Amino acid sequence: MAGPLSRAALAERMGVNRSTILALTAELAGAGLVREEHPAGTTGAGRPSLMVRPSPSFFVLALDVAVDRLSAARADDATLLGAADLGFAALLADPLAA
Repeated sequence: MAGPLSRAALAERMGVNRSTILALTAELAGAGLVREEHPAGTTGAGRPSLMVRPSPSFFVLALDVAVDRLSAARADDATLLGAADLGFAALLADPLAA
């Protein structure tokens, strides 16, 4: 996890334009899922991009379902809380072992 990211960094990572990120983060902030805050200790010219941080009262659950395996992870603000990577062959051989 990377912790808080600027809108510009999010747009670059997701491959979308900044207006899309603005709309998405505004919607998520309105739902209380993320917080937008001014970066600390900024220097230089121009207006700094707001930092977007997940709300500490929510968790993120990520799933990657592939042909032969299931990967899952749970995280909060910036900490990976748990992860599992299960091959389907092992589950089919002994479903109660997982």
